[in-house]
Amino acid sequence: MELNEANKLWYNFQLIKGVLFGYNDSVRIKSGKYTGKYASVISLESLEPITYLVELDSNDGDIIIVESELEKSE
Repeated sequence: MELNEANKLWYNFQLIKGVLFGYNDSVRIKSGKYTGKYASVISLESLEPITYLVELDSNDGDIIIVESELEKSE
């Protein structure tokens, strides 16, 4: 599947095999420079590796981050 096709599904809140987070999901960063910070998922940036653009809740702006550095926030 190409990124354009995946984005159409993703923005329509449809499941994509292997993609754990959807638009506006709340996540916690579990590793890297921003460990422990919370964010909201804004967009799907890449499928290999799966990468997202997230907006940090701490007003630190937006970052691009790989899925393996994120976990679902409760």
